[in-house]
Amino acid sequence: MNISTIMKDKACSQEVIKLANIEEYLLRQKAKIDWIRLGDISSAYFYSNLKDRYKQAQINNLVDKDGKNLVDHDQIEKEVINFYQGLVGSAATSMKKIDIEVLRNGNQVKVDQCHQLMAPAFEKEVHQTG
Repeated sequence: MNISTIMKDKACSQEVIKLANIEEYLLRQKAKIDWIRLGDISSAYFYSNLKDRYKQAQINNLVDKDGKNLVDHDQIEKEVINFYQGLVGSAATSMKKIDIEVLRNGNQVKVDQCHQLMAPAFEKEVHQTG
């Protein structure tokens, strides 16, 4: 390419960037005008958008593990709760407290042991252990 072509290309690129910035500015101004014209927080426009977002966030139907299609809100709620309880488990009836003195004075992993635990395992070593 010669210098004049490069300069023309550069000028065209700068013009495209300038026009894109102007277009972006005009779109922002148009959005502000629409917002002012259509209303503020207490307007129907706001609540219409809110309602649309709420609808998008809802689960209207769900297929359970048996392949049954659930459409009732209570059924969907129970299925979701059962699913996540199955993943997490059930709540413990009693919790043992942690004895901080045992942690401080008990056996601890030494630095060299820590490095051994973090060392990468090789396939040969894995097969030797089994």
